[in-house]
Amino acid sequence: MQLNLSPYDKDPKYIAISKAIINLISEEEIKPGEKLPTHRSLAESLGVTAGTISKAYDELEQQGFVSARVGSGTYVRNHEIISPPFPYSQNSSCGQIDLSLGLPPGDQLRTEAMRKAVESVSRNNKSIADSIIYHAPNAFRDQKSKLSTWFKGLGIDIHPDESIISLGGQHGIYLALNALVRPGECIAAESLTYPGFINAAQQACLKVKSLPLDQGTLNVHALEKLCERAPPRIVYVSPDQNNPTGAFMPEETRDTLAFLAKKYGFWILEDGVQYLPPSSRGTPLHTLAPDNTIFIASLSKILAGGLRVGLVKAPASVLSALTESIRSHHWMPAPLMVDIACQWIISGDADRVLNWQLDELHHRQKLTKSYLYWLSVSGNPYGSYVWVNMPDGLRSTTVVDSLASQGVLVAHSEPFCVGNTPAPQAFRISTSAASSRGELTHALKIINSTLREASRRL
Repeated sequence: MQLNLSPYDKDPKYIAISKAIINLISEEEIKPGEKLPTHRSLAESLGVTAGTISKAYDELEQQGFVSARVGSGTYVRNHEIISPPFPYSQNSSCGQIDLSLGLPPGDQLRTEAMRKAVESVSRNNKSIADSIIYHAPNAFRDQKSKLSTWFKGLGIDIHPDESIISLGGQHGIYLALNALVRPGECIAAESLTYPGFINAAQQACLKVKSLPLDQGTLNVHALEKLCERAPPRIVYVSPDQNNPTGAFMPEETRDTLAFLAKKYGFWILEDGVQYLPPSSRGTPLHTLAPDNTIFIASLSKILAGGLRVGLVKAPASVLSALTESIRSHHWMPAPLMVDIACQWIISGDADRVLNWQLDELHHRQKLTKSYLYWLSVSGNPYGSYVWVNMPDGLRSTTVVDSLASQGVLVAHSEPFCVGNTPAPQAFRISTSAASSRGELTHALKIINSTLREASRRL
């Protein structure tokens, strides 16, 4: 097997080797079912270590191009269609590892699940007929039932009659702000929060009050003081996993937040798009304060970023306002996309992908913390990101810029800051965004060495 590595000379060696093999597979110079060279023989021919070949083969297996058979070797998988993996990052082809975006981890499972779902829906005459006509925004009863049943199986209680279909989580935030708040009114969020919420609030011309954090999550005493002066219309939170800190909201804080919402009449906008297993979740706010909470669920972070389908759970008193918000924005969900999402569920692929993802994210969390154990880091054991606090005296901007110059992109703290909140000396690593554990390991080595070297200079 002759590999041409020159087109990939800017990539890490194991990535270059994997890309060269993918090229041979795509050109059918290596046939499905064919056995790849042993680690040792290929290492000798390329002048690299057997460990490098092992990482390259792991990368190929992660992307679904090969399968390893214990005691037999590594073989090219026999797919009807073998195509390059979906490019989860614009920068992946530029030799950069982009860990700044909250993307689901890539895997061939998603590609196959999407292909099967699209093929199945394309053969469904009713789905095709429904896709070319207009529907009422609050239609899709059958699809909502399928989505609700699936979420209920995950321990997330959403009834079809108390929900609407959105175009994903970000759109759910927009719908709630558009339906419940008027331009110029005040809303509130934790001082460090999801940038998509900040941007949506700015687009809606809303005033966003910054609420200080208490051990990484909402300080309810500060919220109560704000309410005594002028209650906000909405308080936005991600109680199970703050974005970016990964902090978990304690039960006592949840109870107090629910109590304050009832007392002062504000809405809680509960973001639940980052799915976590039941062991990592607390009591949902939409069960503690059902008449004051809008809950957002989505398939985008759970199954596939391009699957723009979500559910917004709301009290009956505001469902009509949310429906009108949909009508004014895009009239209705895209029927074909909703049916494709439901097909993922019907086929069982949604469960298979989610189970794989939870296991993968858990491994990536442990991997990241094993490299950065000497730092103050936080992140849910099944979360998709890790928050890294700088050692005293070290500026995060300097570290982030240095990492970028070495081809590793992470998220600076500034975009997560609400209002005039000072940017903390920290950055976020999206462990899920790496194309594989091998790529994440390579990035972590760079991050670790950069931080250690910067710390030694203090």
